[in-house]
Formats: sequence, structure tokens, C-alpha cells
Amino acid sequence: MNDSETSASAGEEVHEAVRKAISLAREEKFAEAADIFDLHLQKLSSGNIDDKRLMVGAFSYYGLSVAKARRKFSQALEYCRISMKYNQLDP
Repeated sequence: MNDSETSASAGEEVHEAVRKAISLAREEKFAEAADIFDLHLQKLSSGNIDDKRLMVGAFSYYGLSVAKARRKFSQALEYCRISMKYNQLDP
């Protein structure tokens, strides 16, 4: 396996983890979701456009998870605002 294949594989693992966190948030398992988001969302910020789209889309779920599990409402609100800003046309 070469470097680009390894990188692509790692990217897929991150995408899958973030999708799992979104699923957990939808199931109201907010603490588990927030922990997974903490581990993986930052990795998407340095990636390609698909990584950034997934990251911005996940921010609202991360914000909800942070609010419900950790009661950090200011931090949660910031993530929800970012999601709203970049997803204005996708309610």
C-alpha cells in the first residue's frame, strides 16, 4: 500500500467515525457522539472539500451533543452557528 492509499484509507476511517457519531446523536447517545466528534472532526479540517462538507454538516450534531451531554451551551451554539452559516441553503 502506498502513501496515497494509506491516506485515503485513513480518510475513510475518519468519515466513517463521524458518520457513526452523527448516528449516535440521532439516537440521543450524546456523550458517545461528542467523544467521537472530539477525536475526529479536527482531522477533517485539513482535508479535501468532501472532508470539509462532512465536517460542516456534522457541526450541528456536535453542537447538540455538547449541549446535551456536557451542558456547554456557548460552545454548542458556536458549532451550530457555523453549521447554519455554511448550510444556509440546506435546511
